Amino acid sequence: MLRFITPFCGLRASVPGSRSSSKNHCSHNLRPVPQCTARKSPFASKRSQSKRAAGTRILTTMSGISYDDDNIFKKIVEGTIPCYKIFETEHALAFLDAFPMTRGHSLLIPKASGFATVMDMPEDVAANVLKELPRLAKAVHEAMGSDGVNIIQNNGGAAGQEVFHAHFHVIPRFKDDGLVKLAGASGGMIAQEDALSIQSLIQGKL
Repeated sequence: MLRFITPFCGLRASVPGSRSSSKNHCSHNLRPVPQCTARKSPFASKRSQSKRAAGTRILTTMSGISYDDDNIFKKIVEGTIPCYKIFETEHALAFLDAFPMTRGHSLLIPKASGFATVMDMPEDVAANVLKELPRLAKAVHEAMGSDGVNIIQNNGGAAGQEVFHAHFHVIPRFKDDGLVKLAGASGGMIAQEDALSIQSLIQGKL
């Protein structure tokens, strides 16, 4: 069965390892589930039933997608939840996904909080995080001996985001790994009239 890359990015009920003070684990999860069953995920139901900690703030962002001040990635940055850290800079943190799609699946996140999606990140924050992406992708690719690499960034629930702290997936790909390959085109060329209209709409929002 083919496995889909994008549906989930959530939290398991328990953190791997027995010591919460250890900095060797992370409990982030990108579950490979068929698209048609995504809404029935047990993780989605656990999250919907869970209660937020007292004092948790839900922040409004520029994208209109709320930032949960109690999210797991913020806790990883703060050190209250451990992770398998690959490297850390003043502005960014890279670590292994604890429930990887393929061997070597890694994550890159901004250490600054308050940014639910990449659309909310100021230019300087984005630049300081994104400049680390090529070296992480190169290191993952070479270390795993992969045939290719997917770099995936989900924004909003409709796009498969479930941890609302901006982050990037670096997923090494292998021939016949069973994951869906992201095609570059749908097969139908865009009509000129439609292209000009969309081009104008997007340019008007810059």
